[in-house]
Amino acid sequence: MVNPLELLQAQVDKANYLLKKKKVGATIYIRKDGFFLRAYLPSKTNPDWNKLTQQWIPIGLKAHNKNLKKASDLAKDLGAEKASQLFNWELWLEKEEYQPPTKRKKSFLMKDLLPDFDKNYWEDPKKDKENK
Repeated sequence: MVNPLELLQAQVDKANYLLKKKKVGATIYIRKDGFFLRAYLPSKTNPDWNKLTQQWIPIGLKAHNKNLKKASDLAKDLGAEKASQLFNWELWLEKEEYQPPTKRKKSFLMKDLLPDFDKNYWEDPKKDKENK
């Protein structure tokens, strides 16, 4: 039986092979359950195109098969911006790094339940605090 993570990594390797064949200049990686791009880019603080270093770029996509095409398209966009030297960090850093959701421990104490109840109760459009 095939491990789904190994299958996804094989698909990422195939996408990276195609990106390398097209000489895009960016590759796709899986880190922390999310897709990242890696490319030689100017630093975030000093955008000097003569001094390029390898940089990780979060693209905000969860590592799934359905998101691989989007990641590949973003890598092509990054390569085009890099080739034309129009790359801007502010546009790429808006996409936050994917963080898997954390489970919140459910508390059944009254002090924890009352604020949620109060918020949900008064959000009902039929209710108002002035008793009109």
